Amino acid sequence: MKNFKSMASFSLTLLASAVFLTGCLDSSSDSNADTETRNLDLSFLAVNSTSGNADISADVCGANFSKVGTAAVNLTVADMAFYLHDLQLVTKDGQTVPVALNTTQWQEEGVALVDFQNKDNRCTGNAKPTNTQVLGEFEHSEGTAYDSVRFTVGLPSTLNHALPRPTTGILARTDLQWGWASGYKFLRMDTYPAGGIANHNGTTANAWAVHLGSTSCNTEKDAAGNWVTGTTKCDNPYLMQVELNGFDIDRPDIWVDLAAILAGSDMTQNTGGAVGCMSFDGSPECGPIFSRLGLAYNGIEGHQAEAQQLFRLAE
Repeated sequence: MKNFKSMASFSLTLLASAVFLTGCLDSSSDSNADTETRNLDLSFLAVNSTSGNADISADVCGANFSKVGTAAVNLTVADMAFYLHDLQLVTKDGQTVPVALNTTQWQEEGVALVDFQNKDNRCTGNAKPTNTQVLGEFEHSEGTAYDSVRFTVGLPSTLNHALPRPTTGILARTDLQWGWASGYKFLRMDTYPAGGIANHNGTTANAWAVHLGSTSCNTEKDAAGNWVTGTTKCDNPYLMQVELNGFDIDRPDIWVDLAAILAGSDMTQNTGGAVGCMSFDGSPECGPIFSRLGLAYNGIEGHQAEAQQLFRLAE
C-alpha cells in the first residue's frame, strides 16, 4: 500500500509538471505571436511658412523666404542639414518604444543625417544628393497605440569627440565639423538675407549662420600633449530634445520650419560675436535663436528656453 501511494504521488507530480511546462510553452508562444517588428519611415519636409507652408524640400536652394524676423527681411538658403539620434515612439499610456535606425548611405552608428541642401558650394554650385527620410525598426505589441515621436538633434558624445574622424560616410562631412574638441555642428542652417548684414566690427556680411553644437568643451592630454579620446566634457552640450505630440504612425511627416526659428531675430545686423548664432558664448544673436530651438543659452545670464518651433507635425 505504501508503494502504491508513493507511485500515485509521483504520477501526480509528473502530471503537474507537464501541465506547468505546457502552460509556459503556450504562454511563450502567445507572447511571440503578439509582438512583431515593424518599419518606421519618417519624412522630414522643409517648408516655407512665409509662403503658405509650401513644401520646398525638392529645391531648398531655390526657395525665397519673405518678411522673415523682426526686420521683415527677404532671404534665401545657403545650407540646411542636421543630425539626429535616439529615435523613440511614445505610446498613449506613456511607455517609450525605441526605434533602431537602419544602416544606409545616410544612417550609421545609430545616427541619421537629414540634408536639404540640393546644390553644393553653399547653394551656388552644382546639384548634390539630399536626404529627407529616416528609416528604422521597432517592436510593436498588438493593440498598442502611439501618441508621440521623440528624437534628439545632435550626436552622442562618444561620436561627437571620437578619434580618428571617419573618412567616409555621414560623419566625414567636414562642413559639419568644428575642431575635434568641440565636435560637430549638430544643425547647420545658413541664409542670405537681402541687403546684407551690418556687422558689429563695421564690416558687412552676406550670410547669417545658425550652427548648433556643444561648446565650452575641454579634453585631457597625455604626457606627449595628444588629446585623449573619451575624456572630453562640454559645459554646454546643447543637445536638442524634440517631442511631437499627436503623432500618427500612418502619416509620419514632419515639417522643418526654418523661418520659425528666425522669427525673433533681426538679420540686418549682428551685434556681437560671429555673424548669426554659432552656439559659443558672447553671441547676443543666439538668445532668440536658442529660445525657438527649445534650449537655454548659457551665453546670456538668465536666458530661458521656450517650446521649440523648428519641427512640427505636418498639417
